[in-house]
Amino acid sequence: MSLGELSEEGYQVATSIGPAPEIDIERLGEEHPLLLPSEPEIGLLPADEFAAYISPVMYVGTIAATGTKVFLARGKPHVAAEACIHLAFGAGVGYEGECWPYDSAQLGQWSGDGPPGAWLAVLPPPDTSLVAVELADGRTLVQRPIAGVAAFQLEEQGPLPANRIRAFDARGRVLVESVPRR
Repeated sequence: MSLGELSEEGYQVATSIGPAPEIDIERLGEEHPLLLPSEPEIGLLPADEFAAYISPVMYVGTIAATGTKVFLARGKPHVAAEACIHLAFGAGVGYEGECWPYDSAQLGQWSGDGPPGAWLAVLPPPDTSLVAVELADGRTLVQRPIAGVAAFQLEEQGPLPANRIRAFDARGRVLVESVPRR
């Protein structure tokens, strides 16, 4: 299965959304969309960030609430089972990246605090249709993953106040759940 198309700049542009849900997203919570890339974004990440990875870096999409661009890289020569999430907060604004070993049967997760606010990125299992993040204030944010990535961002500073993360299949069954790393 192809997750994206190779751009002239040498990175992939995502074209794949997870399985369509057979349940109403609003049943789980408030939709917090991650949008497919509409066109390649050039110059958001330094070119030397791309050189270290085994496979091309993928431009996954844009967090609708904040405009932050999400990039994914998998594997460095010395750690093939590693995934890296890079967020670009806008040309000239800066970016942030985190790399961690991951297990595709679990919920890989990264979090941080960028100029627009607190963020959380999740790599759910491949058959995930929806990812839900339960916040400390009682809200639940729900998203369809793109190219195997879900990314959430709030316009508030500090760590994302999440209590639980769950990945659901198309029928609404929980595939895996986790407590966020802090």
